[in-house]
Amino acid sequence: MRRMFNMPTTWVFEASLFILMWFVLLGASYSSKERRQIITDIFISRLSDSSRLSLGIVANIVVLVFVVVVGYYGYHTFLDAYHNEITSIGLLRYPKWILYVVFPLTMGMLFLQVLRNMLQDIKSLSDLKKTTAVFGSAPIFLIFSFLCIIGIGIYLMYVIPFAGIALLVLCLLFGGVPVGVALGITGIIGIFANFGDFQSLTMVPVIVERTLHSFILLAVPLFIMGGVILSKCGIGERIFEMISKWSGSIPGGLSMATILACALVSAMIGVSTAVAGAIGLIAIPQLLANGYTKELSYGSVAGGALGILIPPSAGLIVYGFLTNTSVATLFAAAFVPAGILVGFFIIYVLLQVLSAEIIKKCPLAGSRKKQRLKTVLWPYWLRLLFWGGFTQVFSRLRRLRPFLWYTAFLPPWSTNRLIGKNLLRS
Repeated sequence: MRRMFNMPTTWVFEASLFILMWFVLLGASYSSKERRQIITDIFISRLSDSSRLSLGIVANIVVLVFVVVVGYYGYHTFLDAYHNEITSIGLLRYPKWILYVVFPLTMGMLFLQVLRNMLQDIKSLSDLKKTTAVFGSAPIFLIFSFLCIIGIGIYLMYVIPFAGIALLVLCLLFGGVPVGVALGITGIIGIFANFGDFQSLTMVPVIVERTLHSFILLAVPLFIMGGVILSKCGIGERIFEMISKWSGSIPGGLSMATILACALVSAMIGVSTAVAGAIGLIAIPQLLANGYTKELSYGSVAGGALGILIPPSAGLIVYGFLTNTSVATLFAAAFVPAGILVGFFIIYVLLQVLSAEIIKKCPLAGSRKKQRLKTVLWPYWLRLLFWGGFTQVFSRLRRLRPFLWYTAFLPPWSTNRLIGKNLLRS
């Protein structure tokens, strides 16, 4: 872009942060519509349908409170910036109200989506009451207990702040409140408990802006975008196919291939769920067909959880941002633990399958092994190690430019797939 405009493009940094903040907050309403928020379901997944729906309604009310607070004070921040003609202090020098208008707009959209979800849960609960003869008092007791624990947590905020924060966060998380909202509403209650008046809540939109307006967080969507492009072009399928053919003659080789494929794809995508989706759809049917148990098959695909350790990891980037730690140092430090975990996964699989005689071996001729290796090695790994390797030649964000250009233009001719068609279909 510097050559296109024939001038310094330092303003691109501010424009990117502006777009990041808008898209993150706009994505909140879309994730609510699709019910894809990040929640802790270890407790609510074990509840009955009536208890789960009842607790979900209360969780949606908590989300509405958070949305109203952020939207209301964000609206006042927007009006203040508009009437006082406040501008940004960077090179772009845009009016700040253009940035702050995102709060009332996106929070209004999120309010409508959460209200829609709550009404759907109420309707489902009403239909469940009609079809169930004995409804029981468990949902009422559960809601009462949930509200009591929240009240105790708020009280402890004034007496023992640390205990209050811990109790409130755990209660909201296990109650099915989305993680971001649980942390946000706890912070809002903490601000109010600390300062003691509603005027202090005007800091809430400012804190949200400072959190999202981060140079480090820019790396997360770019890495994910590059990983999605590669996954839609079949990189996961090719890596799994190559490793499974090479390890087919080893006891448990197919399961080991799944673990190694998850580790290698994690090194490019960095998001555990995307890794599990890219490998699981092709690995699980083959594992089951070759005599592997369901526990071992699904456990092998769970190796995709290693994506949080193997750089580029979105989790490590966020952790570095929150703790003010060098992301490059975290990436370098994560390689050894990730390698140890992969080794332990493989050793466990080997010990498990040595006693299972029903598992089949899938040997392959040497010429076909070389062909599979060439298919993956040349079009991907040599160039990825050159352009996207974790060296000090490029900074983290500068390295992303050739990585994204490479992933966008190489896969179509190296895998015989149309990238645009696959991305639009997804």
